[in-house]
Amino acid sequence: MDPSSFSPAQWCQAFFFAVGLFIVSIHLAGPLSLKINWLGYGPRTLGAGGGGARKQPATAVAIAVPSRVSVPHSWFISFYYTSVLLSAFWAHQLSTRGAIAMRLVRWQAAAGGPSMTVTQVALLWAMMLFQGLRRLLECVLVMKLSAKSTMWVMYWVAAEGFYLCMSISVWIEGSGAILETPDPVAALDPLSIANARTAIALVFFLSGALLQNQSHRHLASLEKYSLPSAGMFKYIICPHYTAECLVYLGLALAAAPEGRVLNTTLLAALLFTFTNLAISAKTTRDWYSEKFGADKVAKKWNILPFVF
Repeated sequence: MDPSSFSPAQWCQAFFFAVGLFIVSIHLAGPLSLKINWLGYGPRTLGAGGGGARKQPATAVAIAVPSRVSVPHSWFISFYYTSVLLSAFWAHQLSTRGAIAMRLVRWQAAAGGPSMTVTQVALLWAMMLFQGLRRLLECVLVMKLSAKSTMWVMYWVAAEGFYLCMSISVWIEGSGAILETPDPVAALDPLSIANARTAIALVFFLSGALLQNQSHRHLASLEKYSLPSAGMFKYIICPHYTAECLVYLGLALAAAPEGRVLNTTLLAALLFTFTNLAISAKTTRDWYSEKFGADKVAKKWNILPFVF
C-alpha cells in the first residue's frame, strides 16, 4: 500500500490505534517480560500486570529484567517540554505558512472531508499549549519525580511519539480552511466559535485541568508510596487519569468540524489515552490492594465512575 494514500490525520490515527492495541495485547496476553517492562514503573517495576508488591518467580524475573532498558522516571518531564516546543514550532509554521506545515496541509486537504475553521485551529492550539505548559509547571513545581525510579525506554519513546502526533492532530483537520485562507491570523473570528459545543468542550477541558492539578498536589503532599485519600481519591483510584481523559474529551469536542460531534483524530487520541490509563489504573489498584489491603480500595472505581 502506498503510504501517501494515507493522510497525515490518518497516520496520526494509525499511531494511536497501533500503540493502544499493543498495550491491550500486552495486558491481556503479553509475555511476562513485556508486562514488567511496559506496565511496571516506579514502585511497580517488578509487578507484571498486577502490583509491584506481588513477588514473581525468581526465574521469571531473572529472564524479564535484563531485557528492560530503562530511563529515569524523572524523564517524564520531557514529554511536556516536547509538547510546548512543538506547539511553538507549529504556531510559527502555520502563521508564516512555513514549508513543513504547508506540505502537511496540502497533503491533508487533498484527502478531502470537512474542515475545522482557522479560529478552531487557533483555539485548539491554545488549549494544547495550555495543557503542555500546565503539566510542565506541575512537573517542576508540584510533582516529585525521582531519578531512582525508572521506566522502560520504549514507554518513553512511545509517549514522545504520542505528543508529536498530538501537536499535529490539534490542527491537521483544519487544513482545508488553512489552505483557503492566505492570512490565517487576520481571518480569526472568536464569535464564530461562541456556541454551546465550545462552551461544553471548555468545561470538560478546564474541569479536567483543575482536577488533575488538585490530584497531583495531593499526591505530592503524601509520604512516599502512601495511599491517597483526599478529594476525588475517596471515590476513584486514579482521578488524575480521569482528569486526563476529560482534557482530551474537551479537545475532541472543540475540534469537531461542522457536521460532526467529535474530531476523528482527537477521538483516536482520547481512546488511546483512556486505554493506556485504564490499564495503569488497574495496575495501581492491584498494587494498592497488596500494599494496603483490598478493603481499602474495594469501594473505589479505577478511572471511570459507575463503569470501570
